[in-house]
Amino acid sequence: MTTVETIARRQHWPRGDRPSFVSLRRGDALGLLAEGGTYDLIFADAPDGKWHGLDRTIAALGPHGMLILDDMTPMPGWPGAQRARQSRIRQALLTAPQLISAELGHGTGVILSRRR
Repeated sequence: MTTVETIARRQHWPRGDRPSFVSLRRGDALGLLAEGGTYDLIFADAPDGKWHGLDRTIAALGPHGMLILDDMTPMPGWPGAQRARQSRIRQALLTAPQLISAELGHGTGVILSRRR
């Protein structure tokens, strides 16, 4: 398992406090996805990989890999541009031919997708 963190303090998670199969990487999610490889589970919670570059995030899913995105229900204070971006991402996930997706009305709205 690999976790990509943009916040430096998370990068310093003590080695003894995490399982040996977990690797921490600090940096830009899209840059790290570009290095290749596939993932069984991606929780895209950063702007890059979620609001920007979703196609690269989907491409990084392995066979039957799961993708989780939150913030899929528009919030009342969102500006029009954010509402439009969220709507495009939501539609892309729900209509992508390579994905099977389910929308959950939980918290800020979650879409779970699995690569076919």
